[in-house]
Amino acid sequence: MLARAAVVAVALVLFAGTAHAQASGGEPRHWIGAAGGSATLGDDRCNPELFLVSSAEVCDDQDVGFKVYAGRALNDYLGVEVFGARLGEASFEAARFFRGFGLRELTLTGRHKFSVGVTGMLRVPVKRLEVFLKGGPHRWSRETSYRDEVIEVNATGFDLAWGLGAQYPLHRRLSVRFELERLVIDEDDLNFVSAGLAVRF
Repeated sequence: MLARAAVVAVALVLFAGTAHAQASGGEPRHWIGAAGGSATLGDDRCNPELFLVSSAEVCDDQDVGFKVYAGRALNDYLGVEVFGARLGEASFEAARFFRGFGLRELTLTGRHKFSVGVTGMLRVPVKRLEVFLKGGPHRWSRETSYRDEVIEVNATGFDLAWGLGAQYPLHRRLSVRFELERLVIDEDDLNFVSAGLAVRF
């Protein structure tokens, strides 16, 4: 599902800019790329002092994530980008109080299945380095499992994603890129720190 949605998103951006790129020439104004990094829940859920979990040893709120993206520069300062991402899973054991049964350990696992979105970009050149801010909507899907109760819940929705980053050209057609992003997913936030490569054309 993620791969299919990402391919469609990339194809739309490329189709929108192909005619203009062929006619104008000059500096590359389109790009496609991929990145990987660390995805973390944006709260203190794994802090045992908050009594949300039994101990830090039974909590894991970090995983490896990856994304693909494609974009087009509208002018020297504005751009638009589409992306598809998958940001792993988090799990923890929480102590909950059940009437008549007292405290009970409950293991929860949340999996981010995919996000597909579009963001507007504000691009600021600083010599050869390009710094950018980005933001826009994304559609997400996730799965939550309550192992002790053998319950699985699948959910989808729309929320906002935003971030900042920088890219540096290694070559006229190739850039290295670093980003810090936050994706809102229902009542949770996912922070994604990534590095990757982009091919420009």
